[in-house]
Amino acid sequence: MSIVTDELLVEALLAIEETNTPMTFSEIAKSISKRRGGVQLTDDEIGDLRECLYQNGNMYILWSAKDRTWTITPEGRAYARQISIEPEELVDISETDEALEPKGAPFNPALIKVDVDQMHIYHALKLIREQRLVLQPEFQRNFIWDEVRQSRLIESILLRIALPAFYLDAPREDTYVVIDGLQRLKTLDRFCNEKSLKLTGLEYLREFENHGFSDLPSHMRSRLEETRLTMHIIRPETPLQVKFIIFRRINTGGLVLTNQEIRHALYQGNDGRASRLLKNLAESPEFLDATDRSISPRRMDDRECVLRFLTFVRYPYEQFGRNMSVGEPPNLDGLLNRTMADLNALPFEEHDRLKEVFRDSMCKAHLVFGRHAFRKIYGRNQKRQPISKPLFEVWSTLLRDWPIEILEQRREQLIDGFIEIMQHDFDFIKSISYGTGSVRAVKYRFDRINRMLRETLR
Repeated sequence: MSIVTDELLVEALLAIEETNTPMTFSEIAKSISKRRGGVQLTDDEIGDLRECLYQNGNMYILWSAKDRTWTITPEGRAYARQISIEPEELVDISETDEALEPKGAPFNPALIKVDVDQMHIYHALKLIREQRLVLQPEFQRNFIWDEVRQSRLIESILLRIALPAFYLDAPREDTYVVIDGLQRLKTLDRFCNEKSLKLTGLEYLREFENHGFSDLPSHMRSRLEETRLTMHIIRPETPLQVKFIIFRRINTGGLVLTNQEIRHALYQGNDGRASRLLKNLAESPEFLDATDRSISPRRMDDRECVLRFLTFVRYPYEQFGRNMSVGEPPNLDGLLNRTMADLNALPFEEHDRLKEVFRDSMCKAHLVFGRHAFRKIYGRNQKRQPISKPLFEVWSTLLRDWPIEILEQRREQLIDGFIEIMQHDFDFIKSISYGTGSVRAVKYRFDRINRMLRETLR
């Protein structure tokens, strides 16, 4: 497969993944053009796109001759995400630096405040109707069960088969956010509240096939509503850093949350200003141009990149791992969490300043590296690599200190200097590929690029 065709396949997968619906060929082509800022595909690219969909996409996409549409497979979703953002190994199991994590538990277990409650289904449904039990916060918006699986959940309840426990976060009294159990609660909401689900594919209670909630006999409706659900409710007084660990450990839903999705859920503050700042900058023309619109926003990878920049603007990398809060592990995830909390407390005037600095940095990165910004470069005229989050944080943070005129004058020397590092510095490659969240890796990659910038630009 040619480089062009390979990139077109990725763009097609991202287009289908973002809509989460089947798409025709023309819809895919239009979506790719939109992702490119309105630039239309050439006739050759149209031909390449058609070829890669029909000949090279069988593992990643499925063709429906009946509807003349394409849908993405689980393998396709994984491939699209892998190509748009290079996978990171945040923890290096061979790391022996004792400063990486505190000895013993990373937090005091006594800080965990979790209530175990029995809640009738009718009460859970009431909370959902009143929007006090939030089923689809922005970080967990994917409902993936088909109608047969939903129907068999309802059948299980009617058969009095016990359901697994649910986990809820209680950011405030009488307000709950689903951590684990979204698919099951959304199924109950569709069947009982929305009345949009008709039972299908039942194994045992086939007399209720094609029945909605209102069609069931009254005693079966009562049986369903009076069923008790086991709820593990994380209380508001549980520290956010502890909640972060709990979220990461217990989330087992159809689509396991990324660390940034967890941060988005937990670090809302009083008005969600940190989340709004990340969203604003991730959608800015400067960021989209610098990344060539190749980071899918679906799992918030784009917002995590923005957060990494803001983190090292506020906390110089030389100080990374020092003066951390009690119980906060000195690694990158801990620092990103801390920054989210800080951004919620900053005045909007400071947010405006950070926006200006970020956009300026994006323009500089795009000027120097063009379509290869924030990517590994092993040589001239090579195949373009995926976006690297560690490279994003390093280049975006360090370029902001240099005048754009000097960067433009020394553009070719900077690219050559970076290629030299990528070809000969194994420790640098390791710092952006393995154990990337450790203090040692972060400091090494920043120091190495900073030294090259000073040697090249002064």
